[in-house]
Amino acid sequence: MILKWAENKEKDKLMNELNTFIGNLTSERDSLAEKLRNFNKDEEISKLLKENENLRINSLHSLSEKEREESDAFREEHWKKCKGNTSYLLTGAGIGTRVEVICSKCKIKKDITDISVW
Repeated sequence: MILKWAENKEKDKLMNELNTFIGNLTSERDSLAEKLRNFNKDEEISKLLKENENLRINSLHSLSEKEREESDAFREEHWKKCKGNTSYLLTGAGIGTRVEVICSKCKIKKDITDISVW
C-alpha cells in the first residue's frame, strides 16, 4: 500500500514537471510566433546597415582578407614558437595604412600591409 502511494506521488510529481515543461514550451512558441508576426525585414536590414556603417567609421582599421590571413598565420606561428601574443602597429602612410604585427615575446615584427586595398 505504501509502495503504491509512493509510486503515485512520483507519477504526480513527474506529470506536474511535464505539464510545467509543456506550458513553458507553449509560452515560448507563442512568444516566437508574436516576434515573427512583428518582424520587419527592411527595418532590420536598415538597422544592421546603420550599425555596420557606424563600426566602419569608428574603427581604426579593418584588415583585408589577405592581411587577416597573414595575421592569423603569424599569430599561430608565434604562439607555437614562443607562446607570444600579437599586437598591431598601424602607421598612416598618406594613401593608406601600414599594418605590422608584433610578437609580444620575441618582438619580431612583420609587415602585413595589403597595398591592393589602398
